Amino acid sequence: MTTDLKSEIEAMRQEIAALKDARTADEIDRKKKPGRKVDKEKKLAGEETTLPADVEQALKDILAQGEKEVTERPLLAVGLAFALGVMLGRSAR
Repeated sequence: MTTDLKSEIEAMRQEIAALKDARTADEIDRKKKPGRKVDKEKKLAGEETTLPADVEQALKDILAQGEKEVTERPLLAVGLAFALGVMLGRSAR
């Protein structure tokens, strides 16, 4: 039984060493290519700001419908907001 434990511990040590080596290799790659991370961030920022026209229109329609319902029934909207606040307050405890 102790030999199994020892072999498992040794296997874990080898896995940890392999992970450290992989992390070190990744850090070396990042130091060699410092602009790579910045390029990815710029690319992601550009993708986030552009929405397809149909998605944008659908969002506008949803917001308009929600605004219309709130203006037609303001007491219901206040009641729902209060109930939601109470539920979130209880779940935070």
